Amino acid sequence: MGEFLDLKGMIDWCVKSGFKLLQLLPITDTVSHVPATPQDSYPYSSISVYALHPQYLRLSDVEGLSAGLKAEIEKKVKEFNDPHYFREKQWDADLHIELNNPVDFPAMMNSKSDLLHKMFSEAGAKTFQTQNYK
Repeated sequence: MGEFLDLKGMIDWCVKSGFKLLQLLPITDTVSHVPATPQDSYPYSSISVYALHPQYLRLSDVEGLSAGLKAEIEKKVKEFNDPHYFREKQWDADLHIELNNPVDFPAMMNSKSDLLHKMFSEAGAKTFQTQNYK
């Protein structure tokens, strides 16, 4: 699972490989439960045709955050990227194979949601006053 900024490298790879199409699913937000549940990861259960899925946000690249919040974000990034994070075996029932590095979707979405709320509390009002936002 990647983030929007990962698309640059993925598109370069597609061009080098001769691919003409890259499909991204889900593209819109699918989370309708708080906290997020495994059912929220289904790519076709969009709750909005206008909202990009927040799972793809690279929170560490948001400017103007406090050092404490940046450290909290980096800690979560390391945690979710640790190959030993998700220890139980996961099976893809359709392919009948064990997945090597499954993503704990509810945990990832709940963490990103919590961090997004903290980011908004910390920098939202200041951002709304900037010329770039206006």
